[in-house]
Amino acid sequence: YRIQEISEITVQGSSISLTSGSASYAAIDTGTTLVGGPSDAISEIFAQIPNSEPSSNGYWTYPCDTDVTLTMAFGGNTWTVSPADFQLEQVTSSQCLGAFFELPDSANTITPPWIVGDTFLKNVYTVFRYNPPSVGFANLSSVATGMDGDLNLAVPTPTFGSVAAAVT
Repeated sequence: YRIQEISEITVQGSSISLTSGSASYAAIDTGTTLVGGPSDAISEIFAQIPNSEPSSNGYWTYPCDTDVTLTMAFGGNTWTVSPADFQLEQVTSSQCLGAFFELPDSANTITPPWIVGDTFLKNVYTVFRYNPPSVGFANLSSVATGMDGDLNLAVPTPTFGSVAAAVT
């Protein structure tokens, strides 16, 4: 994984308190499904979602009929997590489990306080570079974002250039 500093998180238009520097470092990790963070920040995220409540093991539930609008900013650019990706699963007829959860206190470990996985990464095009080590994000195409949350759509066909290539 690569480390990036989260410069801002907003939920339902309200900014979440983040400490700058290493307290806001995030591992950008393709091997992680959800987004985990410090309990105070995760509590503040769900405090912006009416009728949300702690569940178990650091997870939170919220009303399924709530479209959660969450953004994360890295390096001066802001990226949106779609409401469909914020909703991990429906746990009762009216309550859903959020895809952001509390990580155990990492004060005595070498891991960063945040781990940002697929819940965020599905919403951006991500490029990892080996040397120098870095990671960058870009907007997805309108075709990709138009498919969000609709499991019945066919996967788009790959686009290949029309110019013939030759190897010599």
